[in-house]
Amino acid sequence: EGIIENPIKLNPIISDEIKEYLSNKLCHDPEVRDSQYFQISEATPDIKRAYYMCEDVVKAPHVMDIANNNLIIDYVSEYFGALPSIDYIGAWWSLPSDKPSLTQSFHRDIDTLHSMKFFIYLTDVNQSSGPHVYIKGSSKSNFNFLKDKMYDDDEIIKFYNTNEAKSLVGPKGYCFLADTFGLHKGLPPTQSPRLILQVIYSLKQTPFGPKKPFLEFDESLFEDISVSATRLVNNNIVKK
Repeated sequence: EGIIENPIKLNPIISDEIKEYLSNKLCHDPEVRDSQYFQISEATPDIKRAYYMCEDVVKAPHVMDIANNNLIIDYVSEYFGALPSIDYIGAWWSLPSDKPSLTQSFHRDIDTLHSMKFFIYLTDVNQSSGPHVYIKGSSKSNFNFLKDKMYDDDEIIKFYNTNEAKSLVGPKGYCFLADTFGLHKGLPPTQSPRLILQVIYSLKQTPFGPKKPFLEFDESLFEDISVSATRLVNNNIVKK
């Protein structure tokens, strides 16, 4: 079906500790040209999404260990038939707004030939807080699509049964692994905001991958993390 829910079990405390670490870090809105950086507590009503800087996200507690979780790596390797690299790690808020943001309409990810994304909710997510919606089976269907096109719900319903649209709701710590070539979107939050962590696994670097390393491996941050724990991280994220 292109998606696995809760491939690993995460204690909600882990989500809380990541969220707390990021709480005073700077964010920006990628849909606002020349967006200024701000703390999430200062977000104005016109901001739809607030992205943390990736170099802050990778320093958050637990993040590197989660990204290198052996079970996740095994799932992705089996799916690709090859060992992937960790190409991107990021986190962002989706905030209540009257207008949907760019990725809050159905679309496919076509950034590279083979990629999968692992998501973790760092806040409780219900129907009013912007759940991820995935069309089961669409990663291998013959749905004709145009590059970079966003699809409205009516176009999707014409091709797929409504019960194939899986709305992914769950408490903080809920996670899922998805082939995002399958059709998906994030619903716009209507009441409470949503914070999500994302790890991209790929065989070929995506445009989102960093152009220079965020971190040196010998920084004090990694004193307690073995070399094997970062074996798959793209050298543009951690210079080893």
